[in-house]
Amino acid sequence: MLVTACKQCRREGEKLFLKGDRCIGQKCAVIRKPYVPGFLGAKANARISDYGKQLREKQKARRYYQIAEKQFSNYYNASSKKEGNTSEILWQTLELRLDNTIRKLVGGISVRSARQIISHGWTKVNGKKVSIPSYVLKTGDEITISQKNLKMAAKQSLPKWLTADAKMEKIKVTAIPDMKDVEVPFNISLVIEYYSK
Repeated sequence: MLVTACKQCRREGEKLFLKGDRCIGQKCAVIRKPYVPGFLGAKANARISDYGKQLREKQKARRYYQIAEKQFSNYYNASSKKEGNTSEILWQTLELRLDNTIRKLVGGISVRSARQIISHGWTKVNGKKVSIPSYVLKTGDEITISQKNLKMAAKQSLPKWLTADAKMEKIKVTAIPDMKDVEVPFNISLVIEYYSK
């Protein structure tokens, strides 16, 4: 039986890496069943309107970061009030969430697993224990991961906006993420179009 996370990937028709390592191999539901879940399945009507495309991209983004609808719309509202490119500010906020950063640091885990690491108190930001997965990091913040997760973290190649010491004990946010450096499975511009209506 497929878990809900796999059905979400199938619905979007793309790997959202919601199950960590499982999404990389042949066990991935998108490879095994490359059609939308439900009664019609492979026979489902593939026609989609412009609004439908915007909705699908918004859902992809929401599911990729595993964020509830209300919280996601709050992120958009906060981003739209700031000076600058709304799509870039929204994407940077989502990328700088602590749970997403831990997912990138510790190899082969999902956002849910990253949240578990955080909620169990295995991470510190600037020397203080942080148990809130939605905590948004800032430039200059220093992340410390517990010894238990260091071995997994050491295998990962860090994103350009993060630097670490030789033992991977302290990871520092040295810059704001650049959209050119990170590949995501959704179009942030269509997400902005969806909310700006």
